[in-house]
Amino acid sequence: MKYRDMAVAAYRLHPKPYVFHPSNMKPSSVASKVRDAIRGRLAFEYPGDDIPTDDLAQWYSEVVIKHDDFNVYIGPAEGIKDVLKGHETLRDASLTFPSLDFEEVAAFMLLISRGRLTGPISILAPPELSLLQPRPNVEMISKPDGTLVLI
Repeated sequence: MKYRDMAVAAYRLHPKPYVFHPSNMKPSSVASKVRDAIRGRLAFEYPGDDIPTDDLAQWYSEVVIKHDDFNVYIGPAEGIKDVLKGHETLRDASLTFPSLDFEEVAAFMLLISRGRLTGPISILAPPELSLLQPRPNVEMISKPDGTLVLI
């Protein structure tokens, strides 16, 4: 169940590659555990209304799960190769802004969510973000000094 949301997000993004930047585990561990979770769901047909078992099996036969030193990649082999070669991803971007407006924060969240940026993006004086919709693969960390960090 711990990796269900990641698998569902990768399934829904298919055929585009899904990129996940783990913050508290090595990418190799996360990739291994995601594989085990998907295989367990297929083998034991754990209840789940997100994805029918047959559809999950078909999707799993079409994707690869890889990792590098920073991220886990789930998607078709060709798409993953492009991302790993850097054709579609700006990696290790460490950007700091004195302030951003609501739309700019939403744009950065979209780019991080889709694996185009890995962050962190620091905003020293963030705008009011209570109406901002959460995105998969994005963490918003509010620091005690008021700074917002997107990873």
